[in-house]
Amino acid sequence: MRELNYPVNIIRTNRRKTVRIYVSRNFVKLYVPKEISENKINDILHSKKSWIISKIKERSLLPPKVPKRYISGQLFPYLGRNYSLNLRFGRENVVKLKRGHFNIFVLENKENCDQVVKKLLFEWYLRKAKKLLIKKTIMLSEEMGVKPKTIVIKDYKSKWGSCSIKGDLCYNWRIVMAPMQVVHYLVAHELCHLLEHNHSQRFWQQLSFFCSHIKESRIWLNKFGNNLIDL
Repeated sequence: MRELNYPVNIIRTNRRKTVRIYVSRNFVKLYVPKEISENKINDILHSKKSWIISKIKERSLLPPKVPKRYISGQLFPYLGRNYSLNLRFGRENVVKLKRGHFNIFVLENKENCDQVVKKLLFEWYLRKAKKLLIKKTIMLSEEMGVKPKTIVIKDYKSKWGSCSIKGDLCYNWRIVMAPMQVVHYLVAHELCHLLEHNHSQRFWQQLSFFCSHIKESRIWLNKFGNNLIDL
């Protein structure tokens, strides 16, 4: 019998060998191996009850996210710095980051301007994420002596990255909104799973060799990561 006074969404998948818990302000998601029993799930929830409650309380203290408006003056982050949107009309739809501004040009007669600007920003972030994360992964993997099978940038909603047992790395494109040291932490974290495919003490010891700011990066993601989820 589940003991939490919050909705618990159980997601069974063949892609997981271990259990992952995601906590929001008022609900809990459990990503579990498909064959896991209901009793085992209840045991996990019981053992993690205090941790889950503390995380929900922590999330509830965060300021509510304010929906983005795609107008001049709205701030958008990139590598830990906020840039002001500068919306202009031009001969083509294009984004240019220059002199502290996201300069976005849209066709003057374009309808649904908000959706056009949102799409342009998303495509810009995605290009930057692919370029930065692939380059960072290749450089750091050579330093660590590992070789990922594939590197894919995805549109995750509730996680920052993953590493499959086969060596496929996936990153959330939104991480490029975070400071560079947080980007480094995420890449090093996922690459270390090629050495230790778990979160054992040995995993964290390995990670500490390649990332000197683990604690600071985890604190940053816990404190500010929720604000990067929606563009």
